[in-house]
Order: sequence, then C-alpha cells, then structure tokens
Amino acid sequence: MLINFWYALARSEELTDTPLGVRALRHDFVLFRDRKGQARCLANTCAHRNGSLADGRVDADCIQCPYHGWQYGGDGLCTRIPTLPDEADMPAGARVDAYPVEERYGLIFAFLGDLPAAERPPILDAPEWGAEGWTTLTMEYHWGAHYERVMENGFDATHAEFSHEDASATAGTFQRGKDTGYTLTESQGEWDGGYTIDSPQITLVQGYIGAVQGWAHMNFAMGKERGDFRFYYYVTPID
Repeated sequence: MLINFWYALARSEELTDTPLGVRALRHDFVLFRDRKGQARCLANTCAHRNGSLADGRVDADCIQCPYHGWQYGGDGLCTRIPTLPDEADMPAGARVDAYPVEERYGLIFAFLGDLPAAERPPILDAPEWGAEGWTTLTMEYHWGAHYERVMENGFDATHAEFSHEDASATAGTFQRGKDTGYTLTESQGEWDGGYTIDSPQITLVQGYIGAVQGWAHMNFAMGKERGDFRFYYYVTPID
C-alpha cells in the first residue's frame, strides 16, 4: 500500500545534465532529464551487470551505464548495447523499471507503485505556490524518525503550545476544561481528512492526503494584525 503514492524525490534545481541517484522506500532510483528537459525516473540498477546508472551519464534522451555503456530511455527500455551489431534485436530482458514523473512546486515527484493512472492518489495541491501576493519558502528536512512520527508531528496542533511555547500562536489554547473550538472536517474524497481549530489566537485548518502528504492553513494573531500561512509537506521514507 505504501508504495502506491507520489513521492518527492528531489528538488527541480538539483536535476541538471548529470544523473541523480536517490533512495526511497529501501529502493535506489536514478533521475535525469531528457533533451526536452523532461524529468525521468528509472530503477538505478542496469539490467546487464547491475551497474549504478546514477554513476553514468546522460546521452541525448538516454542514460548510459558506466560499466558497459548500455543506454536506457525514459521508458526504461534499452536503446543501445555497444557490443551488439546495429541490426541486432534487443534482448527481451534489456530493460529497467520506469516510473511516472510529475514536476510541481519546484519538486520532482515519482509514482513508485503499480496502480493505473486513474486509480492513483493525487499529489497534494499547493495553489499559493508562486501565486501573486504570496511569498514562497521551500524547506527540506532529514528526520531520524519513522515516517509515521513525522506525519503525526505535522498533523498535531496540540504539541506546539508545549514544544514551541515561545513561538507558538496557539499558546494558551489547549488548557484543561477549555473549549478550543476543535471540530473534525468531513473527508472530501477517498484519501483525505482533517480538522479545524478556531480560537482567538488562531484559526487552523489541517488535513492530509494519503499516508505521506499533509497541509495546514493558519490565520493567526501578529500583534494588532493577523497573518496567513500555508504549509504543505511531502514525506518520503528513505529506509
């Protein structure tokens, strides 16, 4: 089940004309761009002698293994074996796994599972990214923790008052016997859910899509004014 989600594997700016090796869900992948700039994602193990494609190079629309020069297109099919005559047929097993890729919000997402396109969970939408009137900041964190703990932390508003007391807009909200205005929001689809907290200090709407993507919309007191904050997070388990 966990494999059938979109995962952010890299930032767009990281993917240049050099292959990029990444690890997710205990598997190794290689990212590269073809001549049109389209990001591609393949399994990182060459079908021939298990060479690391990430240590090879990009040649036009293909990635070339550094061991014997086998080349693979973005669909994972081998397009060239230097030791074969040009007229020879490619061996049936000369291929590696390829994965659907979408590039959004300055991130490169790959769908690592095997669900048909119509059945895949969506990528969490971040409509404010790059929109007029909004300032965008992208942050990357490497957590020494299980992905479930990371998701829980992002989805848990009640810890902020105690763990981030000096900076928390929710300070004083969660007190014994105090009505916080906490309500659950109904799911809008197959994969999502969330809740709302409404207090004098903050209006907070939080939710999730699937097992590894979450969001928070906040409107909180900033002196005499109130400020809007939108937080979207995409969690990628490494091991």
